[in-house]
Amino acid sequence: MTSGIPITHVDPQAVIAAYQSGKTMREVGEEFGVSLAWVYNTLRKNKIKSRSRGGAESPGLNDRIIELRQLGLSMTQIAFIVDRCRTNVRDRLTRAGVMQ
Repeated sequence: MTSGIPITHVDPQAVIAAYQSGKTMREVGEEFGVSLAWVYNTLRKNKIKSRSRGGAESPGLNDRIIELRQLGLSMTQIAFIVDRCRTNVRDRLTRAGVMQ
């Protein structure tokens, strides 16, 4: 994760290559010392489609996210626990009617 240091030392093309090699966004972030959000935004800015992580691959994920939110956890905490980006957690909560 970052510590407030500008992320000028990370080559976005290297991040893209690592992700396209099959690593998860979290693994890429850990490898390059950047946040999951930074990896996600870098991929999005470069029009790299993220791999699907829902559906049959993750049965019960939405229920788990809702349960964690009802326990009072923040979206950032939930994202870390379920290994998703905060935006994905927010979208799932919104679709489930838990958030507006």
